[in-house]
Amino acid sequence: MTSLAQQLQRLALPQTDPSLLSRREVASLLFDPKEAATIDRDTAFAIGCTGLEELLGIDPAFEQFEAPLFSQLAKGLERSVQTKAVNKQLDENISSFLLHLSPYFLLKPAQKCLEWLIHRFHIHLYNADSLIACVLPYHETRVFVRVIQLLKISNPKHKWFWLSPVKHSGVPLARGTLVTHCYKDLGFMDFICSLVTRSVKAFAEDPGSSTRLRVLLAFYASTIVSALVAAENLSDNVVAKLFPYIQKGLKSSLPDYRAATYMIICQISVKVTMEDTFVKSLASQLIKTLTKVPSQVNDGLGCLIILLQRQKPENLGEKPFLHLCGVPDLIGLLHGISESYDVSPLLRCMLPHLVASVVQHIAGEEAEGIDGQIYKNHLEEILIKIPLTNNLDHLLASHLFEEYISYSSQEETQANGVALLNEQFLPLIRLLESKYPRALDAVLEEHLKEITGLKKQELFHQFISLSTSGGKYQFLEDSDTSLMLSLNHPLAPVRLLAVNHLKTFMKTSKEGIDETFIKEAILTRLGDDNVDVVLATLSAFEIFQQHFGVEETVSSLLNLFQRADLSKNEGWFRVLELAANILIKEEILSKNDQLANQVVVQLLPFMVITSNDIESPDMKIAIHLSKSGICSLHPLLRGWKEALENVIKSRKSREIIGVGNQKMVQLLGSNLSLGERSTVLKLVEDLVCAGEKESYSLKQKVAFHVTVSVLISCCSSFQETCFPFALRVFSLL
Repeated sequence: MTSLAQQLQRLALPQTDPSLLSRREVASLLFDPKEAATIDRDTAFAIGCTGLEELLGIDPAFEQFEAPLFSQLAKGLERSVQTKAVNKQLDENISSFLLHLSPYFLLKPAQKCLEWLIHRFHIHLYNADSLIACVLPYHETRVFVRVIQLLKISNPKHKWFWLSPVKHSGVPLARGTLVTHCYKDLGFMDFICSLVTRSVKAFAEDPGSSTRLRVLLAFYASTIVSALVAAENLSDNVVAKLFPYIQKGLKSSLPDYRAATYMIICQISVKVTMEDTFVKSLASQLIKTLTKVPSQVNDGLGCLIILLQRQKPENLGEKPFLHLCGVPDLIGLLHGISESYDVSPLLRCMLPHLVASVVQHIAGEEAEGIDGQIYKNHLEEILIKIPLTNNLDHLLASHLFEEYISYSSQEETQANGVALLNEQFLPLIRLLESKYPRALDAVLEEHLKEITGLKKQELFHQFISLSTSGGKYQFLEDSDTSLMLSLNHPLAPVRLLAVNHLKTFMKTSKEGIDETFIKEAILTRLGDDNVDVVLATLSAFEIFQQHFGVEETVSSLLNLFQRADLSKNEGWFRVLELAANILIKEEILSKNDQLANQVVVQLLPFMVITSNDIESPDMKIAIHLSKSGICSLHPLLRGWKEALENVIKSRKSREIIGVGNQKMVQLLGSNLSLGERSTVLKLVEDLVCAGEKESYSLKQKVAFHVTVSVLISCCSSFQETCFPFALRVFSLL
């Protein structure tokens, strides 16, 4: 076909169609074409009026179409001889009627009305677009096929030519075909979207519009979303084509229309990487209209979260943030969503704004009409109700610190402004610490190296004073670094300084430092390789002892005895002396026989005599332990204090080792034989287990011989249980 022929065909008028000149076959929805040819105008008019009357019983809104389309005047109207203005008005009336008719298309009365319009006004020729718009949501029905078969779409250039297979096969339009054509032909996608907007506008004042538009909106959502899913690559043209309709959907108060729009936004977000400006514009529209339908606020928030999750803009902007903060029970809604889904994409945008807004409120820079307290309240609610995952705890801690330092360091900031800021930030920082104890630590450690100069150090101290764990970041004057770093400094004098500072702090301050940090610091420094640091730490341990459990206390102190080497450093004597004083307290050992046995067994190597020199460290610790109170607390050692004193007084110095250890064997054996049988057997088992361990030091070897001698001496006293006991001792030997 030549170009001229194509132009002439496009200019051809429907009234020149041969079917209008022949009465042998007439287009009809309800009748066979030949049968329809026998129906006169009056009959067709009666059918149409009957249909309209029945529709009026369902929906009174159809009354507006009676005069222009179903009156005697309309009955005699021949559009082919009317002026352009008359035909334009007629087309508008027909288009409006078909929009209103669409929800009822499958009902017989609606089809009767269509029969009249086809017969009188030839809408299948003059108003094909409006007719297809009316029936398209029902594309999988037989009656849809009947409508398509009325159309003249055989020309390959016709916009509806792609429906020719439906016309010729008589098979309803497959959903897959519809979806494919939708994403391949943007004109058709636009046709569906504009159909929805025109229908929504047409039913705007109808109180039952939500029900009447349900089928169309379901069709709209499923078709557009499926097209977006099916398309391999979505171009910017597709997004640009949909954006105006998305905006209209967000502004609508129809729940189904908004729901469909949310679905489309989510699918676009998943499928396309959009520019930040576009994402911000879309997010802004979403947020501004969140509360338009209160019942759908949750859905809107979910849509916003998906948009932000996939697109990741740097921020939302000031105005959208203010609108978002104004959503009633915003944090409660997000908490509900967070129980099933990840809300961190939205929180990632909100938290920096919230912190900055708290500061702006104090500075008097908040937006008019907004209660500035809402920002702090939101932050508190978030910390209480919503888990801060995906490093959000670190993000919040970082912004709290940075905003605090930034505001406080401004020259125009007054003292009362800083005081107000402290008041606002204090509960937030304490909440953050209680829920996420590591977050603030990490942020402070990151910024610690940047804090130089007195002004910055002062502001840093002001900030950490709000924290229960802030004490560890205080700068020590003598080391010019923080308490935490000083405690782990490579130089022992600096570590000693830090431990002494920690002791002072524990004695004088009731808050500003956290229990976990103190416990970790003490336990770490108890393992220090410098005796002076260990001794100072042990003193700190004594101050903070109530915060340690009994088993933790016993284990930590006994470890010191295992590490101590009195032969290399006599300073260990002071450590063990203090450790023994802390360890051997009535409230620790008197209530737990198992722990008491453990202490006696592990201290026995330090109580045996390995030196004749009573001034030697080994002898001094043995004498100290005998006088420390353990001998009166545990039945095995009862009388040892007096026995050792007698040995030291009555024997020559060179005889103390032999006589002293022999006396210990006799005393322990005697005490064992006099003890309660069940208690004694447990203690014996503990002694055997201790004896089975490898002996390295002189003290351990002597303790092993003393233990074995005691056990052998006891075998004869346990007559009824002698055999199993003897076997146990034999296995030890």
